[in-house]
Amino acid sequence: MQKILAFDIGCNIGRYSTALLNAGYSKILAVDPNPNLYRVNDARVIRILAACSNEKTTIPFYFSNADTISTASVDWVNNSRFSGQYI
Repeated sequence: MQKILAFDIGCNIGRYSTALLNAGYSKILAVDPNPNLYRVNDARVIRILAACSNEKTTIPFYFSNADTISTASVDWVNNSRFSGQYI
């Protein structure tokens, strides 16, 4: 069976995208709102700078200088164990 399309939602730096490419997918849609993270440079990848939600709305996104803890949840920003540790 030919593997054609895969999605990497919340792609971050692209580890899962790389795994999908290595598994034989011919096209990856990589979605993440942070333009500074993604490190995969491959013509088979389409980057989409956006956050995913089950609602059709615009939401704020809180970027961190630590690549794994950016979020769209203000509650998480204020109450997580990382509160106050990162930008």
